[in-house]
Amino acid sequence: MVKNHKPLLTFNTAILLVCLILGYRYAGQASRLVGNNVVYITVAPDSHTSRIRLDAVRDTIMEFTEYNIAFEYRSGAVIRNNNHNKNVALSFVNSAYFSLSNYIFLHGGGWPQAFDGSNVIVLSENVAWELFGTINAVSAHVEIEGMFFEVSGVIRQESLDEPGFAWVAYNYHGSGVSEVSGIFVQGRDYGNMERMVMAMRVAGASGLRVTELRMIDLDQYAINLQVKFHLFVMFIAVSTALFFSVRLFHLLESGEANLRLSIVYGAAIVISALLCFFIWPIVDANLPITTDAFSLSAFINGMNNQYTFEGLGNLSHRHAKLHELNHISNFTLALGVLAFANIFVVGLVDTLNSHKQHTGSRRILA
Repeated sequence: MVKNHKPLLTFNTAILLVCLILGYRYAGQASRLVGNNVVYITVAPDSHTSRIRLDAVRDTIMEFTEYNIAFEYRSGAVIRNNNHNKNVALSFVNSAYFSLSNYIFLHGGGWPQAFDGSNVIVLSENVAWELFGTINAVSAHVEIEGMFFEVSGVIRQESLDEPGFAWVAYNYHGSGVSEVSGIFVQGRDYGNMERMVMAMRVAGASGLRVTELRMIDLDQYAINLQVKFHLFVMFIAVSTALFFSVRLFHLLESGEANLRLSIVYGAAIVISALLCFFIWPIVDANLPITTDAFSLSAFINGMNNQYTFEGLGNLSHRHAKLHELNHISNFTLALGVLAFANIFVVGLVDTLNSHKQHTGSRRILA
């Protein structure tokens, strides 16, 4: 029967391999979009708290000097350079923002803390290209609502077709920013539980109620993408080990002396077991924590990142990209599960048919 379904098995095996490769690739892309040990704090969509006050966050930064704390307020603006105009998503940030993100600067960089009150700006490369005809726009000047800003850096984008982004110092003269959209908190080599405790301390010091916030462990979000595929690989390995154990048992029970098949089945069992042995410690160290200690649904939702950014308006480009990668990785995983299920069912039916034939032969001989 396996021979009759060889095209089907080959097709599904190819899909399975492609899904696994793409899955790990998406996880790698997600990990490059987040900082190390960073938790993002923002107001939950169903919260009665309407805003996070800037002055409270600034006091918190002075109190918790052991943490790196950044913040942003997202808005929109039109940037001008002579006759060139560009609509952008404009973020008001402090200097620590760029050290907590994984943005890659093509030219220049962010600004030091002393310039948080200056008219400085960082552009995404497509904005620099459209305004200046080059991506090396460091020290050039742009205009926003009648005020001029000096370009301190240009950030790389995956595609020039992406929306335009710009970042300005939050406290420049006339900014008028009094609240923030979100807070980024970074610790020092913390685990996921320690990161959440860190975030709760900062939120409490900023006068915020934890129950009205959504605290997103950005590292865990990216790690979850990898953990999902590690668990899937373990599931494949366990299923493969069980399948070939049954095949080996059937082969030995039938009395057919096929040394080559016995070695192949045994090797498949050993390799599958070793794969589980090496993967499980990685999975165990990175499993997400749940608010409900023994809730399977909470664990699954946490693993899928299902509701992490749902309902949050005005997402930053980085968060929107993470959300997009999560959706496409879930689709890839589902496709991989379907392909493996097809392979497993064909192999299982073949094993059952072989067992029936062997049993029938023994009855006839008896």
